[in-house]
Amino acid sequence: MLIIYKTTCLINGKIYVGRDIKNNFKCLGSGPLLKKAIKEFGRKNFIRETLCECKDLIELNKMKDYWIEELNATDPKIGYNISYSSRLNFISYYKENDPERYKKIKEKVRNPKSEEIKEKMRIAAKNSKHNKSRSLSAYIENYGEIEGTEKYNEWNRKNKFYKTLNGYIEKYGETEGIKRNKIRIENNKLSHSLNGYIKKYGEIEGTKKWQSFCKKRETQNTKENFIKLYGEINGIKRFNDFKINSKFYKTLEGYIEKYGKIEGFIKWKKRWQTYGGSYSKISQILFFDIL
Repeated sequence: MLIIYKTTCLINGKIYVGRDIKNNFKCLGSGPLLKKAIKEFGRKNFIRETLCECKDLIELNKMKDYWIEELNATDPKIGYNISYSSRLNFISYYKENDPERYKKIKEKVRNPKSEEIKEKMRIAAKNSKHNKSRSLSAYIENYGEIEGTEKYNEWNRKNKFYKTLNGYIEKYGETEGIKRNKIRIENNKLSHSLNGYIKKYGEIEGTKKWQSFCKKRETQNTKENFIKLYGEINGIKRFNDFKINSKFYKTLEGYIEKYGKIEGFIKWKKRWQTYGGSYSKISQILFFDIL
């Protein structure tokens, strides 16, 4: 549900007009002046009420501007809104009212992060609590080896399932699920194509990154790469497991586990028809008649 709401401070009567796409009543607003006031007076001294409901995002933005103007919420004596919906108005506000913060924002925009900082951010993300909590070692540490492995495999299965057509339908309903799954497939195809890289990084850098991606993809499933990543003993073990699993996921059972019963069978049938050229046409027809 898309709504426009009004947050009122019970201490001074000032208001804030906001928009909410998730209908989360705990959210009082995100404006910097409002946040400062909440910190000063406490959340208990603010109440929120719904002003109207909207059909789509375009109407949502229009109605937010309407209610800001109607309630005069940009007047410092009346409201906490800085301006209307445009994000650029926040920059203009800081330029006029908080020069130091405006200077910091401009410096961040002008000075992009160095490779050293980017590397530190990558390491921090890799070692974050979220990543660790979803690893096999974290599950084993929390639940013990047997139960931890079972729970990890169950989470991994569900995570894969919700990236399939059946998973999207279960989560969003049939119409919306099919639509979202189609968008996901198109985005995945684009993001790993040369055009996708050029669109994201520009022609020269995009071409270089795409070539690097292709080279990496060619070597990532080799025995040498597994040994490089996990050490000799563990790397060979993981490589052998990968070979077994990759063979399994080319079977009908593997497709069903990965994509669900209906979509899995359709994808497997399509693949079999494409790569099953070693069988005669009569054999293929008889085979599918049996199925």
